Amino acid sequence: MADEELQEELEILRKTRRDLQEYYYLLRILRNDIEKMRSNFLFTSGLSSVYTAILLKQSRLIKDIHLVDLSGTLAGTVLDASHIDTSICIKYFTKKMIREALTKTNIVALMDESDLNIHKDPYVQFNSCSKYIHQIIEDIITICPMALVAIFTKPVTATLSMISEIYKHAGKWDPNRLIGSASMEIMRIETITGNILDLNPASISIPIAGGADLDTVVPLLSCAKPIDGFITAHNSTLVELFQATEQEKTHSNVKKFALLDGNAAVKLILTLASGLSGIDNIYACAFVRSNVLPVCRFFTSQLQFGLRGIKENFGLPKVSPLEINMIEKAIPIINEYVEMGVKAANSKEIKS
Repeated sequence: MADEELQEELEILRKTRRDLQEYYYLLRILRNDIEKMRSNFLFTSGLSSVYTAILLKQSRLIKDIHLVDLSGTLAGTVLDASHIDTSICIKYFTKKMIREALTKTNIVALMDESDLNIHKDPYVQFNSCSKYIHQIIEDIITICPMALVAIFTKPVTATLSMISEIYKHAGKWDPNRLIGSASMEIMRIETITGNILDLNPASISIPIAGGADLDTVVPLLSCAKPIDGFITAHNSTLVELFQATEQEKTHSNVKKFALLDGNAAVKLILTLASGLSGIDNIYACAFVRSNVLPVCRFFTSQLQFGLRGIKENFGLPKVSPLEINMIEKAIPIINEYVEMGVKAANSKEIKS
């Protein structure tokens, strides 16, 4: 009898051991899968890129953050940020090491090259950044052509079309992987709306349409959730405040808004990372190559993101007459910016 009890106990121990072995085996697989899903990021220069990296260093969706310092002034700041006690590593690279920084990168965030004052003229903005954008995009196409590219470099309405054209020339064009950021504008209009209506901005969702810059963004207040029922009376006031706040930002030093820019960038980047990680139901508004309007090749819409970038474009929802009028006014400006970007991509001066 004692022998039988002993055999039963031994069998239970063997079964427990097998179960534990299977558990640890599955745990290793799960860890490997999570490691594969976690994304490597690259940021380019600017103080806002450091703030973005600091905020992203706390996300489990990220494996490594590569920051390229084009100005050569951020080494000490990046070193301080790298000591924040999370498992994500911030790696510092100089301009000469950009190809090394791009290796095994899943998402590239193109941010403003420097933190100098932003000129109120978008044409001056674009001319100052177009050569830098052209050079780095050629490196991206060579080293990591399948990476998602999030464009924050102003004016986004022009830089996205330029980048898109460069990818076409290289035979690597995939519009679902090129995303122009409108997250700053969304965050601002939702905050202004929340303040006026005495609501928590985090509880408000306001889509936008048009382009991605001051004179092209159209907030779709008629589609706001969950407060569309009583926002109508405030439409004009909200739009005026939104534009006034943008004008204030345009005439101020970018350094004053670097943290705000960084926080807005984090929202889009985590959206892309979530899609790459296979998480379902990931949505955001962004400026992308679009067939929503036949008269406009690029447009801001509500998008769903997945493993390959943009999964679905929901187009333009039913909007108010005021918003239709604003979109009609924005379209010629968007097309002008787009042509400016295409022209720059074809320019021999930029390529040299």
